[in-house]
Amino acid sequence: MPQIDTSKVSRWDQHGREHVVRIRRTGVQRTINCETCDWRRRAQFLPWVNYPG
Repeated sequence: MPQIDTSKVSRWDQHGREHVVRIRRTGVQRTINCETCDWRRRAQFLPWVNYPG
């Protein structure tokens, strides 16, 4: 069974509104969700994309 992990980041936009974004990880899949404006996106983590060698 894949491991599930979450992270939380807060940032402010150009209008001074705080956006709280949670990143949920299940295996290689990531779900990015803003708790402030309900924006969400799915992303796949590809560890070799940022590999320097």
